[in-house]
Amino acid sequence: KCHFAQHRGPKFNSILARKTGMSDQYDRTLIRLSSTDDEKLEPILAKLLPLIFDELLTVTEAPLRLKIVNVLNHVLTRAKGNTAIKLPVRALAERWFSPKLATSVGAAFFRNLCIIFLDLSVSRLSPPEQIELAMYVLEHFGELQPGADRVVLFLACIPGLANIAAEGRRKEQVPRCLQLISSRPAEDLGLVAFFRAATDFLLIPCGSTEAPSVGGMASASWAHWKARLKSKSAADMIALKTSVLKWLGSLGADPPAALIYLPSLVASIENYDAVCNLAESNCKRLDPELDLADDVDFLGRLTCAALTSAPVGKEAQEGALKVEPKANMPAKLRLKVLSLLQRSKGIGKPGLVPHVVHLVCQGLRDSEQVQLAALQLALVLTEHIDPECLALAS
Repeated sequence: KCHFAQHRGPKFNSILARKTGMSDQYDRTLIRLSSTDDEKLEPILAKLLPLIFDELLTVTEAPLRLKIVNVLNHVLTRAKGNTAIKLPVRALAERWFSPKLATSVGAAFFRNLCIIFLDLSVSRLSPPEQIELAMYVLEHFGELQPGADRVVLFLACIPGLANIAAEGRRKEQVPRCLQLISSRPAEDLGLVAFFRAATDFLLIPCGSTEAPSVGGMASASWAHWKARLKSKSAADMIALKTSVLKWLGSLGADPPAALIYLPSLVASIENYDAVCNLAESNCKRLDPELDLADDVDFLGRLTCAALTSAPVGKEAQEGALKVEPKANMPAKLRLKVLSLLQRSKGIGKPGLVPHVVHLVCQGLRDSEQVQLAALQLALVLTEHIDPECLALAS
């Protein structure tokens, strides 16, 4: 007993005192919040909530977590009952970009609770605040963990994207976006990931948010999107998609085609006219600016967007020629890609040939209309192929 007491002496007492102190602090915080009027709550929450969510990443003891949840539930109840209460959305969003999130044992707990607060509070931000949130997400998107985190923050920034493209703000805000995009190389991982998220989102049919799968999208990716969109109606999806498309349209042809074109192209196969017409309008404006001869990144991403698997031996390829395995591909999308590639003189470049040939082969197993387009692309390929690739293409 003496030996046991010796080893749990000062250090044990110090830990116990710290935990007791934290527990008392959460109790006092809850009491203070309960006695604070709604009108005075906002500045307190601006300081308190970021600290509380930081604690979620470090606290592992169940009793302390329960105290934190009690505080958050109180805030949530008050905020739901009074739409005038604004929450510190930007500060909460910044926590998603912290390296601590990737290694924290409380990461899942943090995510589940923070999503509730983001969903409640983004719509309460003023247009300038929504714009600043969108700009922050765009700038730091590459720092997010791939998968669900990128889905959450992309959806959170859509109201800001809509406001960037809105009349009265476009003249000032669009140049800020363009400056941020142009300050980085076209292959910047963060920019590529952001526009890839836009492409995935716009590919999801407005009336299929609870579908078991989405054509043209990897099953793992759809699982992340479905978790966030399954409660959205077709009308909600139309509103969200048109917001993204208006932002894409406002950027014009200044961003690289490898980034800006594909999101609108995939949206052009949507069945709802409000989305389809806007997407086609974006594509028509960009079409004269496309470099179908020498823009290898654009041609690579376009080709891979219509593939369900990579060519044999190219499965580990990264960058513009990376292919995510998919169960199936919408025939309308594959047809649009095949038709566009028929106009290209660059499809015969050595780096592209294996993927273009693979696309022709997959197209020959599709619908009759797609088969014809694939055969026409094969004929165009024979005209422009690099002589060194003839054996491979044959």
